[in-house]
Parts: sequence; C-alpha cells; structure tokens
Amino acid sequence: MVNASEVIEGRLRSDGCEVIKEEVDGETITLGYTSEWRWLCRVHVLVAVVNRAVATEEDVQGFTLEVLMVADSMGLRNGLQSGVLVMPILVAPVIGEEIPGMMSRSFRLGTSGFAAMAQPAVVDAGSGRVYTFRGRRLLGVAFVKLIHEKIETYLAGHAEGRTS
Repeated sequence: MVNASEVIEGRLRSDGCEVIKEEVDGETITLGYTSEWRWLCRVHVLVAVVNRAVATEEDVQGFTLEVLMVADSMGLRNGLQSGVLVMPILVAPVIGEEIPGMMSRSFRLGTSGFAAMAQPAVVDAGSGRVYTFRGRRLLGVAFVKLIHEKIETYLAGHAEGRTS
C-alpha cells in the first residue's frame, strides 16, 4: 500500500519546498514551505501533513488552527504585500461521516488576522480519496488559481474518484 504522507512529502520536495519534520504531542508533522509572487503580493504557502487514526471535523479545525499558529511563529503574516496560505492535510484510515459535507464549502478561519487563508484537506489512507474544497471563493479570489495549482501538485492522483 502506498503511504500517502510519503507521496505528499515527495511532491513538496519536487515543488521546491523546504521540508522539515516536527514532533508535536507525540505525532510527527511534515511541514513544507515555499513562497510565490502573485498579483504583486508574496504568498507564503505552508503545508502540514499529519497521520491520524481518525479524521473528524473537529480534528480538521484544530489542526488548521495549529498550522496557522506555526505560520505566525515563523512570522509569515508580517508585511504589507504578503499573505499566507496554510494547507493542513490529515491522512487517516477512518474518515468522519461529516468530512464530505465540511469539504463541500470553503473553510473560514474564524480568527482575526490579515491575509491568511486556509485550505484543509483530508486523505482517506485506505482508498486514497481526497476531500478538499475545489470551488470558487468570495474571499481571496485572487489566489484561487494558486490554491488549485497546489491541490493538484500535492494531492492529485491519490484516487480517481475525487471529492469536492
């Protein structure tokens, strides 16, 4: 069986990301960082991949906020012409029944802060199916193309049947 986390890590490296592994509360988190210029703004992209036994809506929300805090600790939300895209990816063999519905809408951080967007994803470790939002956004519309490019780069091909 293909290890989805290892595949994603390889894709991060191929995309030119700086990749490190961090131990947090007994679990290994793979972090990938890169930045790109879009629309006269520097967009910092921070991808975090973790393996979990189960992925629920609460797990997605909690891990997304953890990744945002990592971005803050790296100083990525500083500067007038910069923004942050955090992409927390949970890989789990058991997916909560609420995950498909949750991923059918854009994720709202619900925190104050400037120029931060989140694009969480859940990968079913058994089937390889990817659950993430692929629709249009009202906020951050200028970066939709970048978000879709990163989804394709890091997550495409885990399974033929994709889920929005």
